[in-house]
Amino acid sequence: MKPKRKHHRKNFFVSFFLFFTVFCISSVLFYALDNRLAEIAGKISHAQLKASANEITNHSLNKVLDQMDVSASDFIMQNENGIFSANTPLINQYCTQLSNMLTQDLKLLEKEKIAVPIGSITGLSILANTGPNIHFSLMPIDIVNVDYETDLDSAGINQMHFRIWIDISTEVRIISPFYNNSFPVTRKVMLMDMVFSGQVPNQYVEIQP
Repeated sequence: MKPKRKHHRKNFFVSFFLFFTVFCISSVLFYALDNRLAEIAGKISHAQLKASANEITNHSLNKVLDQMDVSASDFIMQNENGIFSANTPLINQYCTQLSNMLTQDLKLLEKEKIAVPIGSITGLSILANTGPNIHFSLMPIDIVNVDYETDLDSAGINQMHFRIWIDISTEVRIISPFYNNSFPVTRKVMLMDMVFSGQVPNQYVEIQP
């Protein structure tokens, strides 16, 4: 009976060793696969998200201008002495309405799916578009923050150059059954770039919302 016990014990240790080895190899492969998927999903989603977000942003920028019934020149004021300054109340109102609209419009990204061919995980160009697709979803997880920057300076004799930039930022999450990650989405847009005839104030302080 003793030899049989030794034989069973030996088989147990061999089985355990094989199981442990397979477990370790599987864990390493799964970790490598997860990292590879994260890298590929990040590159593809950034490109697709950038194109979709830019299209939505461009539409929203013009839509808010139409709703407010204003043009670019309305964002600057001129007093009775002919001195120009930024129309900060109107700019703040525009930023608020743009933030609300973009927060709502970017929810359309939830309907988009990012398809990553399983062959692209290999890193081989010949297999990049082969195999079934792994689908990733996009989900905005934060409100869209809209801020602005203004610049007012002299552009010649009795002329001024006035510019407004809109800074847009939010956060989007990439989701799949085995991958979940979020990343920031930012964009800077020129809202106004015009040259006026008039006096530039001796001191100009940019006022943020």
